[in-house]
Amino acid sequence: DEERELYGLQNLNKFEWLYQGVPKTEEDLRNDAQDYQIVKKAFAVVGFSAEEVDGIYRVVAAIMHLQSVYFITKRDRCELSVADQETVKFVSELLQTDSDAMYRELLSTTNNVRGDIFTIHHTATQASEIRDGLSKALYERIFQQIVDRLNDALDQEAETEGHAWIGLLDIFGFENFEKNNFEQLCINFANEQLQHHYNTCVFQRDLEEYENENVDTASVDPPNNKPTLDLMGASMGVFQLLSDQARNGSDEKFLNILLEKHARNKCLKRPRIQNGTFAIAHYAGEVWYTAKGMRERNADPLKDSLRLLMRS
Repeated sequence: DEERELYGLQNLNKFEWLYQGVPKTEEDLRNDAQDYQIVKKAFAVVGFSAEEVDGIYRVVAAIMHLQSVYFITKRDRCELSVADQETVKFVSELLQTDSDAMYRELLSTTNNVRGDIFTIHHTATQASEIRDGLSKALYERIFQQIVDRLNDALDQEAETEGHAWIGLLDIFGFENFEKNNFEQLCINFANEQLQHHYNTCVFQRDLEEYENENVDTASVDPPNNKPTLDLMGASMGVFQLLSDQARNGSDEKFLNILLEKHARNKCLKRPRIQNGTFAIAHYAGEVWYTAKGMRERNADPLKDSLRLLMRS
């Protein structure tokens, strides 16, 4: 309870976005408490100091509070309610940054052109994108910090001899939901790369071994997902076309160019009736993706001034 108060996590209803409106049961809360104690012990085992753990919790709590902030549209700009202004102030305290500067950066952008300083006020949509960009950047950096520390703790190469080691491979889970967007596209691309690596290491190696033993392999047709990988990651592939639309494009334009450029690609499918979707034939099955929102999710709206604020 003391730590929940420290990080402002007493009211779970404030963070409904975190569990998509699914109500928390008493059993869930008990499990959360048990899991929390396990995580605390794990931090200690790996070698995190109390100060480092507090820093991690502060960043995670700041992200949770930041995502609960709602921007109100007012004419050509947006504003925050009194309660959300207090939330931004608390986020700044958690991150140990200037609260007034944080407030300004979320609601506006100040530019200096040849000595002339002018301020552009954000719309609610723009402010939300900046909030989400900041949250993603914070989470990415704190996650990478934890991974780096784990790697350092598990790196015993200098203390071992010969082949005394254990390798761990954590493979992404292939995703195919009722509605798939940019996140599923990235995860499934990673899966395709892992599958290609597996195909190369296992099937190609075995075929070479058979050929060296003069075994006829002409009838063997090993799986090949290279065409799908090229569609997604090669020049003029899905990701490049999406990045090309980052600044002044649109989801609709991205989709139209994609379908036009790869009209004859067997790995790409279009719906019979245009509904803003496209399908990719993955090694694990066909997945339909919704183009709407991909451009926004692929963009990095984190302003340089906000980066500097986080470093201060």
